[in-house]
Amino acid sequence: MIGLIVALLTGCGGPDVRCEEPTTVLRERDATVLDCRRADWLVEYWELLRASPLPLADRRLTRRALVSRFDADPKGTVALLDEVRNAGLSMMSLKGADATDRRSREVFAALHGQGLVQGTDDLVQLQTKVLPTWGSADKAQVSLTEADVEAWIRYASLCREVQGGTALRISVADRVGVYRAVQKRFDEGPADVQRALGALGAMWPQVERAWQRANYLEQQEWIGKAPLPGPMTATSSEYARTIVSGDVVGHVQTLRKEFGPFTVTQRAPMFLVEDP
Repeated sequence: MIGLIVALLTGCGGPDVRCEEPTTVLRERDATVLDCRRADWLVEYWELLRASPLPLADRRLTRRALVSRFDADPKGTVALLDEVRNAGLSMMSLKGADATDRRSREVFAALHGQGLVQGTDDLVQLQTKVLPTWGSADKAQVSLTEADVEAWIRYASLCREVQGGTALRISVADRVGVYRAVQKRFDEGPADVQRALGALGAMWPQVERAWQRANYLEQQEWIGKAPLPGPMTATSSEYARTIVSGDVVGHVQTLRKEFGPFTVTQRAPMFLVEDP
């Protein structure tokens, strides 16, 4: 895997890809065109699933792997990207639990050979790399991504602050323990807990903005309804574990009711560009 990615990134025998403009043509064969705009539909779809921007190096790897697939199957590659765009637009149109459940199920499908990107080529291996997860539930068919775990840590920090404490400060060593606690709760929890734990990553940027925009009374309304723990003098990592071991379903439902319902939109400008 590492050797493959290094080879793709450095161009050792790989296709040359340069995206100066969305209309830049990467490949063309028999009137079938792969341009940067269409290639970035997959970038943006993966960003929706991972709930965070794709690093620049991975964006380049994605375009390069798409060029390789196009060289082998031009029409099939363009058809795949059309499907990806439609799936992304459909997901972005949903709100609340419908949106986050759909996103989590599509992560699960992508990582279990059931998603849109299938096969055995570089693109499939890259998909596994760019969708880091900390758990998958076979029965509920949802996955817990790294962005979800990070969002729960940030959410716990907000909870501690509104209770009069300081923001969480978790060392690298303790952070691993918190990650494991979230993972354990996901693995052992019922389906509604798994869906709630897998929802916060996609919601979190909007939660932060909603909290910052809310006035004092609106913030107090949420504080009064959220299932916050009792007064605590626990360490940062212990407080985060307490939040995650508590009523995570209630936390997510209260956020949606008071500030939501929220979508899964990250940023997807290329999805919204109409075909010329």
